Amino acid sequence: TMATQPIYLVSLNKTPKRAALLVDQLIKSLDSNYGVIHIANSTTLQELKVVLEALMYPPGILICSSQWTAEEQQQANAVAKASLPEVRIINIPPGLDVREGSKGILSFLKDAM
Repeated sequence: TMATQPIYLVSLNKTPKRAALLVDQLIKSLDSNYGVIHIANSTTLQELKVVLEALMYPPGILICSSQWTAEEQQQANAVAKASLPEVRIINIPPGLDVREGSKGILSFLKDAM
């Protein structure tokens, strides 16, 4: 199989360690051909624009954690699209982590990929 261009992923998560762990588990569970690389995490909506614009490689995917309200996710989506019109956004349903934990999140993300 041909190696594809890596897909750079940015997460918006108030807990960077948790974001790193979840994305790492997600990447391990995906087919290796995906070539997803987690390059940054933003812990606040305010920081997101700065993070996105500071990156050398434009991220292909933004994952918004379930810690944010739907309204905050919409704000984040608008910021991301303004900086990177091509970016694919995955909004984890608010409260999913509380309801289903890491397992629910991973299952949702795998389907969303």
